[in-house]
Amino acid sequence: MTLSALPIFLTPSAAGSVKSAMSAGIACPFLHELNHLGVKTTSQKSDFCIREYLANFYIVAQAQTGESICKTYNPAAMSSIENVLNKMDDIVDQCKQQNLRTGYFAVLYRFVTQRIKKGIDNGEFDDNDRMEKLDTLFAQRFFDAFDAYYNSSGKPVTKSWQHAFESANSPDYIVMQHMLLGINAHINLDLGIAAAETMEGEDLELIHDDYDHINAILASLVDDVTSNMSRISLFFGPLIRLAGNADDMLVKFSIIAARDGAWEFALKYTASRDKELAIRERDKKISDLADRLTSSGPLLSFILKIIRWGEFRPLQTNMDRLAGIIK
Repeated sequence: MTLSALPIFLTPSAAGSVKSAMSAGIACPFLHELNHLGVKTTSQKSDFCIREYLANFYIVAQAQTGESICKTYNPAAMSSIENVLNKMDDIVDQCKQQNLRTGYFAVLYRFVTQRIKKGIDNGEFDDNDRMEKLDTLFAQRFFDAFDAYYNSSGKPVTKSWQHAFESANSPDYIVMQHMLLGINAHINLDLGIAAAETMEGEDLELIHDDYDHINAILASLVDDVTSNMSRISLFFGPLIRLAGNADDMLVKFSIIAARDGAWEFALKYTASRDKELAIRERDKKISDLADRLTSSGPLLSFILKIIRWGEFRPLQTNMDRLAGIIK
């Protein structure tokens, strides 16, 4: 991999920052500049070196201009689960730098990916090579959506992810809602597509057990978060129980139900002749579900307002505390 092959995507607001940074004499990201930082592109860890270089460029430019520069390295297809984790680290860092509430889902998803990698290393899946392929295809759909929305990559964003990202711009939702909006888009839409693409030309049923294993990992981590949410959200535990009988999707949301629905979609998507149409139809349904996750009746609305008061810490602190819960 060479640095010249790595585009850096900038939000419109950051475009002027780059120009200012260049005017200030800050190194532009080209191959010959790497020597200034002591980076050897021939290293077997070139991916890491490139990330370190871009991180340094990012930090120096931000210090010089007072503006935040969005960075992304290699937004093309992931080739391994290690690359997926590196990209996840970059997304988590960007969310902290720019106060993006999407970071709550990103932290959770990073730990899901780490747990899947551990399972692959330990030979827990029916086919570990196939599981790595599924994981990378699955993650790529989130990366494409994230870079399209936040880093202006130019790719389209599904309605499901659009809803999650736009909701993340609002202070009106609690931490758990932001996580569930990401889970909703990624499980209910992306996972079925990734499973079908992983098994293209083969019997989809062969991956069913490993597919369920991924969802079991996610469900376990979400349970851990829910059980320890008081570390982030002071009033979440006692107050959300008051809403236990409320007829609201936030209360009723089930990862098991999402898993089963996503599998049915994977079967339909595999058999579909018009796959783009299948995605659009599914996306509409999942976007409608996202609407229900952010809409609530009078009782739940009142409870959520109080819960939000208990989530007073800075986003960066909450993301770190969330990571501590999942560990």
